[in-house]
Amino acid sequence: MSLIVLASDKGSPGVTTTAVALAGVWPRRAVLAECDPAGGDLVYRTPAESGSPLNPNIGMLSLATTARHGLTPHQLEQHIQRMHGGLELVVGLATGDQSAGLAGLWPALGRAFDALPEADVIADCGRVDAAGPALDLMATAALVVLVARTSAEQIAHVRDRALSLLQRVGGGTATAGGGLGVPIGVVLIVDPKQRARVTAQVDELMRNSGLPVKVIGTIADDPDGADLINGRGRGRLDRTLLIRSTREVALDLYRRFATPSQGAAIPQGGAPMMPPGQPIPGPQQQYAAPPMQPMQPMQPMQPMQPQQQYAPPMPPPQTAPVNGYAPSAQPTQPAQPAPPTPTAKPPMFRRDTQTQPAVWPSEQPPKPPTSAHEGFTSVTLGGGPDPRPGNLPYQDASEPDIAPGRHGHRARPPQEEEGQR
Repeated sequence: MSLIVLASDKGSPGVTTTAVALAGVWPRRAVLAECDPAGGDLVYRTPAESGSPLNPNIGMLSLATTARHGLTPHQLEQHIQRMHGGLELVVGLATGDQSAGLAGLWPALGRAFDALPEADVIADCGRVDAAGPALDLMATAALVVLVARTSAEQIAHVRDRALSLLQRVGGGTATAGGGLGVPIGVVLIVDPKQRARVTAQVDELMRNSGLPVKVIGTIADDPDGADLINGRGRGRLDRTLLIRSTREVALDLYRRFATPSQGAAIPQGGAPMMPPGQPIPGPQQQYAAPPMQPMQPMQPMQPMQPQQQYAPPMPPPQTAPVNGYAPSAQPTQPAQPAPPTPTAKPPMFRRDTQTQPAVWPSEQPPKPPTSAHEGFTSVTLGGGPDPRPGNLPYQDASEPDIAPGRHGHRARPPQEEEGQR
């Protein structure tokens, strides 16, 4: 419903990055159009939504062919592609030589962009000069924004370019919107810590020059956020200073310059839009809340009937005697858990760590050794210990066997060695 043009005078202040960020956070549907006569850059920076490259032949180049036979706003939908992330884009020209095919068609393109149903168009016109064809597009816009950084030479170029644009397409200020022509404003790419001071200095410079141009917003100078927009780097784009500051500018521009869908103008303070056909309340017609309905008298509480009183649920009646008792005379007792079924002890060596070191399943202590050699394990031919159980009274069957000693004997525990010493 509105065309907003972004341009610069000299250098590379970041017009394309600002246009992408502004269209990405616009409060309603926005279409980004690369209208730079020197050619577009996004076809080389970002892929399409499907992951494949953008088609350079669908965009401004195809619009040039359609506009020769008449262009309506509804025909723009056929020349829009989706970037990675979902942003709708009209791809720019490949080279500056192709701009000759759009000679005389820029006013028709501007009118079609400005009348696109239920959407706003953010046009990136790149660098603008006195003889550029983008001036015909700017003449149909709702706002022209000059993007600049805060160096002294760029601010001086912006002042001179604003004077040139006022003589051709401008008339009125971007903050007041008075006069004939297109409002012109300035958006600064600035350090967030210095934006208040720099904004005041640029406004004073424009005022002393006699120009009805003011700073309408500031965007944070965030190189990391710019890399994320251009497909480089990693991180959360919505948390960058670039996106957060652009969102404030987008909301302010939308409230003041975007044409609402209902056809009513948006006031300066950003008041909600009135529906069509309803009169705007004035001093003689104040807003009144709808009348309240009279409160119905409360019905008296009905007394509780005896059959409605709460009674705890009773167990269902038994139809057959249980354990020799009749169902009516059988006492109600909680169900007792069934006693555990005794299981036979496994025929293996076990250890009871709570009472005694080791017992057999017969609960008989092992026979004490009668010889000094019974505390050792005999050596087999394979060099391993004797697999017969019962030779080691301190060993549990669940514990791994201890490897034999250096000469084939089993290593004795530290307690026995300490006792022999």
